[in-house]
Amino acid sequence: MLAGVFGVTGAAQAAVAVLAADPPVVTALRAAASCAAAAAAWGIWRETAWAAAAALGYGVLTSTMLFALGPLLALDVGARSGLRAGALSVLLFSLASAWYIKRSTQSSRD
Repeated sequence: MLAGVFGVTGAAQAAVAVLAADPPVVTALRAAASCAAAAAAWGIWRETAWAAAAALGYGVLTSTMLFALGPLLALDVGARSGLRAGALSVLLFSLASAWYIKRSTQSSRD
């Protein structure tokens, strides 16, 4: 199930990276996050040792992008607070996912 979550989020990030008219740095962050999510989905599905790192990479990249959106798009303070909450949520989700993935891949090898 977690592989599906990362697969869907990666596909969504890829679609937005291709279709949106964002600044190049935002597009690059979206593309990198999409690749990390796809790697996490594949790694979770195959129960690889590096899947947790890919999930964490997705969270770091997406959180970085969300934090950077405010200054890059010249958003007002009210809009930026929602971005901070979203960035924190994504980062916490990826940390929890990485912990779970690491725990489950270790137990499957024992």
